[in-house]
Amino acid sequence: MRRALPIFLPCLLLLGALRTAPCEPVSTEGPNGKCEPSGDSLGTEISQRDSLCVHNGDTLAFVRPEEFTRGGIRRATLYGDLPLARTHIDPLRASIVGAVYTGVLVGLHMNMEKAWWRQGAGFHWKNDWDDVLQVDKAGHAISGYLMSYGLSEGMMGAGIARETAMVLGSGLGLLYQTYIELEDGYSENWGFSPSDMAANTFGVSLFLAQHYIPDLQIVTPKYQYVPAAWLDVPHLSSTWIDDYNSSTFWLSADVHSMLPAGLRTHWPAWLALSFGYGVRIGDAERSRRFIVALDYDLVQLLPDGGHVWNWFRQTLNYIKLPAPAVEFSSGRVRWYLAFPII
Repeated sequence: MRRALPIFLPCLLLLGALRTAPCEPVSTEGPNGKCEPSGDSLGTEISQRDSLCVHNGDTLAFVRPEEFTRGGIRRATLYGDLPLARTHIDPLRASIVGAVYTGVLVGLHMNMEKAWWRQGAGFHWKNDWDDVLQVDKAGHAISGYLMSYGLSEGMMGAGIARETAMVLGSGLGLLYQTYIELEDGYSENWGFSPSDMAANTFGVSLFLAQHYIPDLQIVTPKYQYVPAAWLDVPHLSSTWIDDYNSSTFWLSADVHSMLPAGLRTHWPAWLALSFGYGVRIGDAERSRRFIVALDYDLVQLLPDGGHVWNWFRQTLNYIKLPAPAVEFSSGRVRWYLAFPII
């Protein structure tokens, strides 16, 4: 997780500039309310599954609504329209995406160089598998996943075809994490960590696998941060990114979809079950924490609204909110009304 997650949030914020003007249908209104599915206007390169729109004089091919889903629920985009099925770059949006991405990278590099990489050294490896009881590996995996999501969203907004955006966004996310590891490898106080790199790759791979194998969308990675001071435990770091006493990493399972059809009426679609991992590390304690908690699918729970609200709700669903839970740690069992606060 260290120094990787901060790029996720800025890359999502850049999407606020990527609003698409309404399309004019090629002929009659189609399944997404704007476009008519057809294969004729653009020749054989466009599948019959695509929806065609005219925008600023250009004929664009959008993916079908039924193909842009997660767990059977229609996904949202911050800019309102469906993603493109074939790349058609919007120069302004692409410039915004590129400028913000570059600015974030430069800013993070300057900050990290000052905070972590000041003491240079020859390239070296470091086995940090046991340093914080592997909780950092969970952080690296989830940050890889979230970065892939954020970068893919930005690329779709810039006019890159959805399929290409998913692959490129994931690739750029992994490239950034690899860059971090290489810089660590030349830092006296750190080192290139193979286990960190493996976790990075796993997170990115899970994101892509869920795109190509929809059945895997039954689980959602989530991140939870509650300052250690609120919990009366010591902080592990002066930065929230490395403060693993304040962080818990989750996999949220869509129980409703797992149940047989006859039992689904007895389980709310918005109620999920999450499995979390965290640690407690201090002067007199060094323990793993395994948590089972109720969870909320915010896409199902919160009301539908405009495209900005729907996209925000969808993105917020990667954050784990306090909920009833049971924790298993060092042979002890502890119950919570709203983990980890009370």
